[in-house]
Amino acid sequence: MKQFKLYAIVWALALGIFNLCTFLVPATENAAKFTAAFWVGYVAITLALLIHLTASFFALRILDAARIFYRLPFLTGGYVTLALMLLCGGIFMAVPGLPYWGGIILCSAVLAVQLVLLVRALGAVQAVEAVGKTNAASTAFFRELSLLSLSLCTTAPESLRATVRRVHEAIRFSDPVATEEEAERLAELRCSFTAFSDAVEEEDAELATNTANEFLTQLDRRNALLRALKKKA
Repeated sequence: MKQFKLYAIVWALALGIFNLCTFLVPATENAAKFTAAFWVGYVAITLALLIHLTASFFALRILDAARIFYRLPFLTGGYVTLALMLLCGGIFMAVPGLPYWGGIILCSAVLAVQLVLLVRALGAVQAVEAVGKTNAASTAFFRELSLLSLSLCTTAPESLRATVRRVHEAIRFSDPVATEEEAERLAELRCSFTAFSDAVEEEDAELATNTANEFLTQLDRRNALLRALKKKA
């Protein structure tokens, strides 16, 4: 949490500057300074700054080093919103004649922007993680099929080795990265490959050829659809 320590130091400096701005103007220049409205404004803006720090702490814990590409934009947004809150709060609390509620409204609006940035960053991380899990499962699936088909190449009878090699090459050169909608399609491929593998082990040449053709047709259809989806993206 090295980034948060630096962030907390900057935040503490901002809070100190805000307090200087708030209490720098003496009461003699603004006779109505220390009223109930003043203290409401001061407490509300300070509370907004505390919420800003707390949200940043939890965000940086979630957006850890493995997600640096999401953490850096959030940090940049956090520093910007912190500076804006300091500017708005300091001006409305220090300048005589300005309504304290104006600082509350502006600081609350800036805080809302910072929270939106947080939600968007976390949403992006969750989306990427979901895609990553799908891709990992799909890659493992094709790696498993490739190993199984390679094993069949060594154990299949001579008359079926050409068919087995054709299936193995088709698997090896297929794109292993899947889409979220491919779970059912991969399950069908597994069933077709299992039927083909069983036919090879039983040395049933006709059944092996038919199941190989069925598997290759399904695989070609899947690869063509995947290429089309990637072109659209």
